[in-house]
Amino acid sequence: MLSFCIAVIVAALAGMGVGGGGMLVIWLSLALDWQPAEAQALNLLFFIVSATVASFFHRKKRSFDRPLLKNLTLAAIPGALFGAALSSHLSGEGARSVFGWFLLISGVITLLQSILSKKSA
Repeated sequence: MLSFCIAVIVAALAGMGVGGGGMLVIWLSLALDWQPAEAQALNLLFFIVSATVASFFHRKKRSFDRPLLKNLTLAAIPGALFGAALSSHLSGEGARSVFGWFLLISGVITLLQSILSKKSA
């Protein structure tokens, strides 16, 4: 039941654009002791479902930024290939460490962007 509640909270946060997938991986890895590859695989499935639903609503509102979507898609392909190649050379603990650093750096960048945008407003 607790995992269901966590999934609902993560889905709600993801729907608001907070990036709930990272929290899902943390929950699965730390609380449920899943291997990083398994947690990230479920996170990707979660992302595909939520992105599909979100795309439907954004398309309905006509709020797609097509050039941005194109650039992100073009960047995602080599990024996914690089990540897949890198993951085959890392142990479970190494993958967990890389992902943890990625989340930390990503969070610090997001925080700094938020602080700077409030100062300029």
